[in-house]
Amino acid sequence: MAPPPARKVHRWPDVANGVYPRPVPAVNAVDDEPFPAIQWLSMCTEGKDVPVADSAFLTSCNCFPTCSDKRPCECARVQRNQKLPYNEKGQLSYVDYQVFECNIKCRCTNKCRNRVVGRGPPFSVEIYKTKRKGWAVRTLEDIDAMRFVCEYLGEIITDSEAERRGHGYDAAKCSYLYDIDFLKQHADEDCFVIDANSCGTVSRFFNHSCDPNLVACAVSVNDANPKKHCIAFFSNQFIRAGTELTFAYKSTAD
Repeated sequence: MAPPPARKVHRWPDVANGVYPRPVPAVNAVDDEPFPAIQWLSMCTEGKDVPVADSAFLTSCNCFPTCSDKRPCECARVQRNQKLPYNEKGQLSYVDYQVFECNIKCRCTNKCRNRVVGRGPPFSVEIYKTKRKGWAVRTLEDIDAMRFVCEYLGEIITDSEAERRGHGYDAAKCSYLYDIDFLKQHADEDCFVIDANSCGTVSRFFNHSCDPNLVACAVSVNDANPKKHCIAFFSNQFIRAGTELTFAYKSTAD
């Protein structure tokens, strides 16, 4: 009996169409499902009743060419322990306190030590189809511990709108809602929510793991609204090239 024909492998050279800082290849060697059609973003968009970013209230520094703990710096003053959150290699020092990066009003250059998330994703990744978990993401490069990988991007919506959409997502058993609730102090306190259902970036395809290699951190860059901080994923361990990138899912709007 002749062996069954080899399954066709579907490949896409860059599903992000140039929006991501580097090409994002995708591969499906499992079935014939086409790659999901989403709008790729380089930053979050604001939905109805969500205030746009206002730079008027941003804290900024006058450092040049880069910020340092060795001299007075407004951006260092607002950090935990009043020290810059990243070392010279771009590794984050802590994950349990909001980070404030240098922004569009700061005098320092793009090479400043306190510009990490604001510079964009630094590693190449690939999206691939799995047999049991749908689509997934793996790194194509080694990633040292506590390095920035990418943001969770999508449409920022209100809590009430997230609740409305959530009913439909729950029925479909598929949701990409992520609460921006790092500063939330009470369970009944409203917060903004990122919806990556129809728009987003590679993080939309991250899978859950009870032993994740990524951790989500609150990082503010060019928006002074503390309730609209970025959701930035950092590696919590050394990640070898070829490894799937995962994080621990959290609850979203009911």
